[in-house]
Amino acid sequence: MDKTHIPKVTIGLPVYNGELSLSQSIDSVLKQSFTDFELIISDNASTDSTPEICKNFTQLDNRVVFIRHEKNRGPYWNFNFLLEKARGMYFVWLADDDYWHPDFLLENVNVLDNHKNIVCSIGKVETFDKLQENGIKEKSVKYPKLIENYVISRRNQMISVTYPVSGSYSKKVRQFLKNTGSNSRFYGLYRKEILQKCFIKRPFIAVENVIFLNLLKYGDLYEVDKILLYRFNQGLSTIGIISLSRLINKTLLKTIFPYIPFNSWCLKNIGAKNILKNLDIFIRLNLGGVFFIIVDLLLKLRK
Repeated sequence: MDKTHIPKVTIGLPVYNGELSLSQSIDSVLKQSFTDFELIISDNASTDSTPEICKNFTQLDNRVVFIRHEKNRGPYWNFNFLLEKARGMYFVWLADDDYWHPDFLLENVNVLDNHKNIVCSIGKVETFDKLQENGIKEKSVKYPKLIENYVISRRNQMISVTYPVSGSYSKKVRQFLKNTGSNSRFYGLYRKEILQKCFIKRPFIAVENVIFLNLLKYGDLYEVDKILLYRFNQGLSTIGIISLSRLINKTLLKTIFPYIPFNSWCLKNIGAKNILKNLDIFIRLNLGGVFFIIVDLLLKLRK
């Protein structure tokens, strides 16, 4: 890569043991119609063939930068590491099991170039539930039959939520909280400097929502009316909310009640007035957390 050239876009690709999907993700980047980018791949001490795959791509394209860590510091740390390394005016994360439409960058760069009030732009999202490389590997989460269709349908619906958000801050807070979903917006294109100001370095359940509540203080969210992102629907969050909460929240109380840190942050940062205006949503979010705790317990009992 030409170190003297500052690319317009930095793409951050965090990865851990992604050998069976990583090539598809990287290929989708290198096939972009918009070409002024750098792709930084940050490997969290993978134990499979991920490093070899990445090194091969660095030899094929000098826009690809590969960084390998000797110790796994956790996925959220890796996301922050990539954001701090970014040189471009705009920044976007790509998960190692997702991939892009060839015009993903072109469409979203055009939005940010032409609408200074937009802080994050993303297209519509389509989900898929199998990962295949050379005809092998299928990831899936086996839910109890009684709730399987509901949980899978609900998850796909949540992942696909990327609608635009605009208006006064109070109005944007309600628009956003009503349908936070699994926050596919997290994988949209950002104005880097604003995202760096808004990023929360200490992870907790729903920290992505907090980042967006910060971003909305600076501008609006946009959705391109075109499918631009293809997301694998069996990612990290499907390890179960108990395991995820134990990994992130640490304490027993916050594992049982996973939204405590989120509620606490909102009380301090968006104010009691906004919480009271949206009390119905906060109740629903917290009840949703309890529901998925029950689902997770059923899965563990089933095993």
